[in-house]
Amino acid sequence: MNDAAILQHVVADVEYFLTQSDEGADLSEIEDCVRDVTRKLGRLFLQEKLDRRVAASADGYRGNTVVAPDGRRARFERYEARDLMSYFGGVKLRRAYYWVAGADEHGGYAPLDVELGLNRHEETPALQRGLNALGVEAPFAKAERLLHELVRITIAPRTIAEVTEDCGGQVRGETSERVTTAWKVFEGPTYGEVKQKRAWRRGERRVSTDAYAPWAAANAPSVLYVQCDGGRLNTKREGWKEPKVAVLFSDNDRMAISKDRGELIRKEYVATMEPIERFQQLVWEAGLRWGAYKAMKIVVLGDGAEGFQKRLEELYPEALQILDWYHAAEHLWEVGRELYGVGTSETERWVKPFLDTLRAGGVENVIALLEELRPTRTESAEKVEELIGYYKSNRGRMSYDKYEAAGYFIGSGAVESAVKNVVNIRMKGCGMKWDHDRADRLLSSRARYLSSATPMLDTAMRKAA
Repeated sequence: MNDAAILQHVVADVEYFLTQSDEGADLSEIEDCVRDVTRKLGRLFLQEKLDRRVAASADGYRGNTVVAPDGRRARFERYEARDLMSYFGGVKLRRAYYWVAGADEHGGYAPLDVELGLNRHEETPALQRGLNALGVEAPFAKAERLLHELVRITIAPRTIAEVTEDCGGQVRGETSERVTTAWKVFEGPTYGEVKQKRAWRRGERRVSTDAYAPWAAANAPSVLYVQCDGGRLNTKREGWKEPKVAVLFSDNDRMAISKDRGELIRKEYVATMEPIERFQQLVWEAGLRWGAYKAMKIVVLGDGAEGFQKRLEELYPEALQILDWYHAAEHLWEVGRELYGVGTSETERWVKPFLDTLRAGGVENVIALLEELRPTRTESAEKVEELIGYYKSNRGRMSYDKYEAAGYFIGSGAVESAVKNVVNIRMKGCGMKWDHDRADRLLSSRARYLSSATPMLDTAMRKAA
């Protein structure tokens, strides 16, 4: 269609729209009419721009034979039309179609599809981004209703699910390539060995080894925080399983909202349903992009869970390990409630001095006082023994007076929030049960989507990986 014909269409549609009577219509009805005509015009413009793009590319014809993405030869067979769905409605794409010898009925290949960024889905790339944004934020049936209300098109929940999960699979695939490279660095020189080889003086940036060259552009935070925790998801075949979540941020990424409340303005989430060994590798790769090997200090904050603690100690043997203050305090409150009752003044009078002593760095004094207790009830005695064991196993991570004096955070609220935001809000709705792989793909997509920073995820880093 030439420019004159397009203008004629536009003028006709606009004139028809303006001549329609709005008598008796409310503003909502008027605005819906405007949306309908702008969608119609947008569809016209998109189809025309697509047709011109195809014509400029010789209709996707690349010779009698081409090499398909899987490496096999494909021969030109015909020109074939493909229906696509966009934000403005349906458009058509007609391009050269090639056939891969020995392939099944879906073994065709259109080079122009690849050049245009199309995949197996009929939705345009821009619409797929929108479907993924809806799919990671809301249940798929709800996403369908939101989409229709916002842009006046209808996409089935199953299609939204497939697009969202495929986006997660793509994120997972890209991440896997980078992790393979990153883990080779870990298996070669360990973090501690690399640190010993560095030469640096006060006021200078630390120098990386050649093995860390792909991450040389990473910033060198003065303090890098790494926090890990597990959640719970109900799966179809295995029952309740643990999704593993990490959050990374630097000391300059927290903004005070009020006296007792802050917000991370820059952070990255890592989430997976895979075993902890794989989770450890994912955290390592993310840490490299955050400048972990150059950081002046790495702080690992957690609730004392042995699995996460051990893996992070392996990654960062020289990191400062801190037991989350709120877990340490809550365990003490649990014992107080067991001894003196829930919500009683006796419980508060018993707990508060212990908390003050803990906060002042007196974990050894607290342990000694707890060991002097002789509860008469078996249940109470067991609770006290559990608390003593918990404090003893974490005593080296409870110097809260020193941590606060140095300006370190002592609470793992960031990862508690991460589990809630990445997992619970979206994936623990009433009656939800997940296929293990689908859950992992959605977690990958949601973690990337909710992260407010993913350092070095640019073209150069992908090539290096």
